[in-house]
Order: sequence, then C-alpha cells, then structure tokens
Amino acid sequence: MEHYWKTHQQHDGERFVQQRRHAPSDVSRVLERIISDDMPAYHASFFEGLKYVAIAAVDENGRPWATLLAAPTISVSPPGLLDVRVSLPPHDPFARCVLAAGVSSQHPQRFALLGVDFTNRRRNKAAGVVMAVAGDPSDLRLTLQANENLGNCPKYITVRSLETRQRTPKPILDGTTADLSPECLAVIAQASTIWLATCHDDAKHAERSDVGLNHRGGPPGFVRAYRDDIDGAWYLVLPDYSGNRFYQSLGNVQTDRRAGMLFVDFHTGDVCQVTGDAENIYDDEAAAIMPRVSLLTRIKVTSVVLIQGGVNLAQTSPDKMSPYNPPLRLLAREGATETATAISAASATLVAVRRRTRNVAEFTFELDGLVTDNTRPGAYIVLAFANILGLPAYSHMNDGDPQSLNDDLVRTWTISSFGPGKRVVSITVKLVPSGAVSPFLHALARQTPPLPRVTLPCLGVACDFSCIDSAGRVPPRMLWVAGGVGLTPFLAFQQGIAARNLKSDIVLLYACRDEDAALLEDFTQIDSESLIIFGKTAPARGQHVQRRMQAADVTAFADRPAFLCGPAQLTTLVTTWLEDAGCPAVHQEKFTF
Repeated sequence: MEHYWKTHQQHDGERFVQQRRHAPSDVSRVLERIISDDMPAYHASFFEGLKYVAIAAVDENGRPWATLLAAPTISVSPPGLLDVRVSLPPHDPFARCVLAAGVSSQHPQRFALLGVDFTNRRRNKAAGVVMAVAGDPSDLRLTLQANENLGNCPKYITVRSLETRQRTPKPILDGTTADLSPECLAVIAQASTIWLATCHDDAKHAERSDVGLNHRGGPPGFVRAYRDDIDGAWYLVLPDYSGNRFYQSLGNVQTDRRAGMLFVDFHTGDVCQVTGDAENIYDDEAAAIMPRVSLLTRIKVTSVVLIQGGVNLAQTSPDKMSPYNPPLRLLAREGATETATAISAASATLVAVRRRTRNVAEFTFELDGLVTDNTRPGAYIVLAFANILGLPAYSHMNDGDPQSLNDDLVRTWTISSFGPGKRVVSITVKLVPSGAVSPFLHALARQTPPLPRVTLPCLGVACDFSCIDSAGRVPPRMLWVAGGVGLTPFLAFQQGIAARNLKSDIVLLYACRDEDAALLEDFTQIDSESLIIFGKTAPARGQHVQRRMQAADVTAFADRPAFLCGPAQLTTLVTTWLEDAGCPAVHQEKFTF
C-alpha cells in the first residue's frame, strides 16, 4: 500500500494569522515538533475505544464537510492505519464526499479525524489520506492512513455523558439550499459544542495539502447566525477564544476561504451541517460585528444539511460547561455594545489576606453574582487576572507545555474554605517566583492594611473532586495523600465533614517540604496517630517520618478509598502503588483544562 508522507510546516495562512495576532515568531516550529507522523499507541487505543468520533472531508467543489460517527468500529494498526466501519444517514454529506471521490493516487482524498471524550475532556486528532472506501452510507467502510497526529487542549469542552441510541433519521434539508430553517437555527442556538472543518490545497506541493477539523466550545449559542439585509444570505459568526496560537483552522480559512460547521443536538440526535465561504475578520472590523471581540470567523452559508435523528447518540447527563468559557457575545445587530453583553460574569473581591508561611498565603474573596450552586468541599474557583495585570507579551517558548504560549491569566485554585452563605471563599496560594499571578497576590499579602480594592472576574465555581458525594455522604474509612500545597482540598474536606457532623476514619499521608508543615495546624479533626508526615521538618503534631514516602507506607491503607492531591510525580507513583495493591477507588484532583 502506498504511503503518503506529510510535511508539518505551517503554511502562509497560518503564519499570517500568527503575525496578525502577535504570536511568537517561532510558534510554528513548536507545532512542527509535536505533530507525529506515526499514531502513538495511546492515541490508537483512544480512538478504538470511542463511542463517537468526528470526521471531515471535502466535496467535489472543495467545500469542507464534517459529520459525527456514532458507534463506529475502529481498529488501528501501526504506524497509523485505521479501518473504520459505521452507519450514516443516506444524505450525510461526509459519506457523499468520500463515496463520490473514491480513491486516486493522483488526487488522494484527504480526511481529518477528531476524537473527544466528553466525560473527561480528553481530545486527540489525526489527519491523512483515505486509502480505501466501500459500501454505502448505511454500511460505510473506510481505510484511513493518518500521517498527522496531535493531542489537543481541552479548555472549552462541555462535559456530558452520551449513550448509543438507535434513531430513525429524517432528512429535512439535503444540501440543495443555503437557507437556515427555524429547525436549523434551534440546533445552532443550543450548541455549546461545534466542529469546524477547513482545508488547505497547495497546488505546488501536494504533500502540504490537508483537511483540518477542530473542536470549538463555549456557552450555548456562542456561534451566532443572522440573515443579511442586503444580499439575503445566511451568515454564521464564530468568535475566536484564546488558545495555543497555532491557528491551524484559521490559517486554512485565511488562504482557502472555505469552512464547514457541524452542530449536534445530543438530546434529540438532530444534526445541522453547514459549509460555505469563510473569512477571518480582525480588530475594529471584528468588534463592529461582534462587540468586545477582536478576531472572528464568518461563514457565508452556501449549503446546509439538516437531519432529524441523524446521530445515534443520546445525552444522559446535564451539560457541565467549561469554567473557561467567556461570556456569551452577541452581534451588534442583536443589540450588543462595547460596554455590555447579554450575560455578565460574576466577580470576586479580595477582602482578607492571611500569611501562612513565607511562601504560602490565604486569600479570601467575596463573590458577587450567581456562580454555581455546586459548592461541595473540594470545589475550585476560576479567576481572571487580565483586567488587573494585562496580558503578558511572549518572550520565550516552552516545548513541553505549548499551552503556556498563550497565557490568558486565568487561574484555577481549590477553595480551601467557605464562609457564610458560600459567597465568601478562601484559596491558599503558594508563591511561584517565576509566575505571572502568584507574585502579584503575594505582593498584596506583604502590604500593610488597608488592602487595596482588587475585584476580579470569576469565571466559575465547580467541583470534580470531593470526599462528600452529592447525597452528602462520606466513605466510612478514607486515605488522603497530599504533597506540598496539595493539602488545600483536604482542608476543605475536613471543614465540610465537621460542618455536616459526618463521621469517617481518616488517615492523612503528607509529603511535606520545610515550612509547608505549618499548614497542618488546621487539621484539628484528625487524630495525631492518623496524621503521618514525611519530610525533614518536624510538625507540631502527628507522626514524623524523616524520609520520602514509599510504597509500603501507602499500600498499608490500600483497603480504603483514596483521595490524592499534589505534584504529578507524587500522585502518579501513589496511584500505581494503590492500584497494584487493589485499592477500591483512587480519586485525584486535576484541572483538565
């Protein structure tokens, strides 16, 4: 079988958008290094295990279309050959694309594949060439060669649970119209998740041509639709949110001026697929269309497909929005202005500071505006500092963490304690001297009273990690393992257990560095013999072990459900030790954004 190699150099369109957005000059080189020719084994197992995966291709007119494959059978063989079998509705545009194009070595049909696990925000993508196609939409069989493989940032993904459910598809619009019907607009308006399909055709260097597919997420209705008063055409407007600054999708739009969008209503299975002429709009021109937005992509719809019950999936849980979602932005024609939006963010005002150690301080905020009612112990808060600090200029690269190229000064911390009415919250912040935010906060902690008034946008409060379940119960016996400032969620756990008058036999293992031992002063609800501290500094109470934590220390309590928070190296080791010892449940705090 012929192998199609792909160069991973970014093209002129991608570089244009990067320059226009003042991205670092060497960001392209980072992307070229992290894209893999061969599909990593963990990507292969990820795709093979998915209940659904999005895929895109272009039609005979070069227009990108995307669809969602529900309950596909996928098998992957090295270095990245995927055999896919799936059933699609008769009018699905992706099926029409690949069946009409067939297979040609002279003009290979290209694809892009994007897998998102909506239960945990894990996301990987692949792209390459269609090597074989057979069957019909109801039994479509594909052989795909992936030659571009990349993991992605899960920042704006809505968490939801989906199950396979057989539906009876009913085509409403078959692609012969460019009008968005009321049914289409309803699917678009409810969507907090969309897929953006793009393409790049390089006539001189075929190996640089590709199809792109990316996820876009935001508050429901973040993609706005309108009908132009002059030409009567329908337009879709997609605001650009801060990301990794690779600008792969927008770069394709910049050069090829085409894009497609896929919208799904996971409750009904209805699918709206759109393709059209696309353009990127910048700065003042963008703000004139959508106030307070400096970059957007606008698609003039040229064809639309609407299939009721077109996806054999059903949502079985409420949507859990990403706390990183910006407020919903409306169009100027909808009444939005530069000084107001339809949804205003909550705010957090600093009201108190307490120094805990030389490098750790507790900051207390009063919240204003509805944030969330999900405030179990272990909840986290998301605060935005750009309005106080200003967005930083990029001065260096971080190949191991490309997301850091785009620091939007949004930070997430565990809430270490709640005040009255759960409108007063405290966070415990460790100083990171090279950081952008913690030095600012610690400078406030060093000031003499009164505190300066600091009010920050609060993007959300949510809880993924708690020892208290939604019914208000705790396990009768627990193991808590913490390292460094990772002790903070357990402060909240202890407070919540005491406030609810709950009972549990708790053992806390704490990997402590020097002055962090002072944080243990608040653990008054745990017996000294159940408090085991590893490190050089002797704590005021508890058992002191002057060495690193070892497997035997942890596995002695492996019969209890475990809760872990701390540096990744520690939690990875402890998880392995516990799982090997047959621990009934291991829970970790991690912010998957």
